[in-house]
Amino acid sequence: MTKGGKETRYLVYVPLESSEWVICYSVLVSDAFQDYQFIMKYETYLLGAVAMVLTVTVLYIFIVNKKERRVLLKRADYDSLTGLYNRRKLTEEIKRYLKAQSEFGLAILDIDDFKKINDTYGHPIGDIILKEIGQILRDNLGEYLVGRLGGDEFVILIENVQIINIVIQKLELTCNQIAKIKIEEHPDIVVTCSCGLAVAPKDGETVAELYKAADSALYIAKSLGKNKLAKIFKEKKMRYTGFVISVKDINASKKFYEELFDLEVYQDYGINITFDCGLSLQQDFDWLINIEKEKIIEKSK
Repeated sequence: MTKGGKETRYLVYVPLESSEWVICYSVLVSDAFQDYQFIMKYETYLLGAVAMVLTVTVLYIFIVNKKERRVLLKRADYDSLTGLYNRRKLTEEIKRYLKAQSEFGLAILDIDDFKKINDTYGHPIGDIILKEIGQILRDNLGEYLVGRLGGDEFVILIENVQIINIVIQKLELTCNQIAKIKIEEHPDIVVTCSCGLAVAPKDGETVAELYKAADSALYIAKSLGKNKLAKIFKEKKMRYTGFVISVKDINASKKFYEELFDLEVYQDYGINITFDCGLSLQQDFDWLINIEKEKIIEKSK
């Protein structure tokens, strides 16, 4: 119906929370509204529309809140700069591994002279390097749990420590990849890293003990000239610190050191052997001592 050539309508609208959207419902007003039956009819329609709007609104809020909760939970677990797990999530996972009472490895990877890079070239350049390293770790060690501990320190959790020799080879590849990082604005920047490795529960039975053991191994790697890997072990009440020697023939070298120093084998992973004094031998692991493979072969014969 029209009045004066114009239709008269009621407009019902309900704004949705957390959104700019508004749901509208239009009701035509006519002379028939004078009739009680029509009033009751439109009242029923109106109540039905309001009920529908309220239902849609509740569902919308529920979906949005659920999505926001997922986003917040994800942010709580991940480092905002690199996209890797953060310290909180890493600690949570280490506790889970320890609770399972299984043997696992914890490696701390630290960028050599990172403070100097930040001081010389600025934190934005440092952030670019951190992002690059995060991507390299994700690409090369994606099957392991990888995270950023904070600053320039990263952590790799190795669930199956029985194949640690494979992990070491992958760490070698990872460190080589990191050394290839180039910053276009500053081609003179050289990026290298050092790594410390600890194995639970031998080296620690708590989160703090494992971090301390891996950090001690990292300190040894740094003291050996950086761009190296070191392992630290804890057996009963004794702590052993040591370094890794790259050799050509692991079996011949094993026999040589056993007889020369009367050593006992602490761990034997085939191409990676550790003696009870902390000395480790790694076959063809030349990047550790930054010497050409030909010279290493000569030294190990």
